[in-house]
Amino acid sequence: EVGKDFVYNRAKMARVQAEEQMGQLQKEAVRSQTQEVPTFDDIYTEAWTELGQKGKQYWLKSLVYNPWNWYPLNDLMTRNYYVGSNMIDSGMNDDAKAALREGLTYSDRLLKITPHRAASRYYVGMMQIMLARLTGDDPLKQKGLANILRSIELDPKNIPQYYLGIAQYYFD
Repeated sequence: EVGKDFVYNRAKMARVQAEEQMGQLQKEAVRSQTQEVPTFDDIYTEAWTELGQKGKQYWLKSLVYNPWNWYPLNDLMTRNYYVGSNMIDSGMNDDAKAALREGLTYSDRLLKITPHRAASRYYVGMMQIMLARLTGDDPLKQKGLANILRSIELDPKNIPQYYLGIAQYYFD
């Protein structure tokens, strides 16, 4: 008799637990149907943004110890260049101005360290031209063209790529 009650109570408890679990599964199914499932592009963009923010933090920390370190300066400058150009493509011109100005602060130091790097000159020139087009600053636009022309002098093998910068200068 005691064994029967024990087994009966255990079976009753197992049934209650199973019903609770089924209720949770049904709630999850309803919740997943009502919530919007993120697309791959959303997940990728979020992960890329998070990675960029972490990278920026590490780059800035490394500049505290050595403010003239070429690698983080180059990474920060090119990051701001791409962020600014993506914002311009999205129509976020005010945010793009801030990103490009920040990138130019790194680029000034970068050009003092390595004035002989063609790629650095190219990206600095492109950022100067993009910012000048957004703000209407003609002297900055001239400096950008001068940097792109200097990059062609430093690396004549990549002339087709650098001519894209010259086209950017004349495109208005």
